[in-house]
Amino acid sequence: MVPTLAGYTNQQKLKTEGFLVQQSVIVLVDAGSTHKFMSSKVDAHLMLQKEDYNGFEVKVANDQILKCNRKYPRVKLSLQERDVVVDFFLLPLDGFDIVLGIDWLSTIGNFSKLTMKFFKKGKQLILRQSPTTTTTTQHLEGVPKEKSTS
Repeated sequence: MVPTLAGYTNQQKLKTEGFLVQQSVIVLVDAGSTHKFMSSKVDAHLMLQKEDYNGFEVKVANDQILKCNRKYPRVKLSLQERDVVVDFFLLPLDGFDIVLGIDWLSTIGNFSKLTMKFFKKGKQLILRQSPTTTTTTQHLEGVPKEKSTS
């Protein structure tokens, strides 16, 4: 199970093919997921080194809370001819074999720097997070309230 609403397509997700031990797997890259997970189906088919883990709990889309208590250290995953070595946690997944979450995304590119680069009308735009832009009550106190016209 992947955290999502039924019938809702989240644009923060990317589905691709990868390979584990020369076996094709369906990989979901999901900015809404916290960790890297491996399906119990993959666990049943591949003989990967695993270790017991003190674990943590994960809340999935149907509000069920699942315990992750098995870890797969240093697994080599091939993504479009690039190898990445990551630790996975076991979780029963529907529709995907592997989920790469925010903990993986934060290790690549400029994601951890909270920077976006893109082109608009032929010009490169770079957006960076500003440490002073937070939405708090303190900031909103200075915003004038709309007057009622009734």
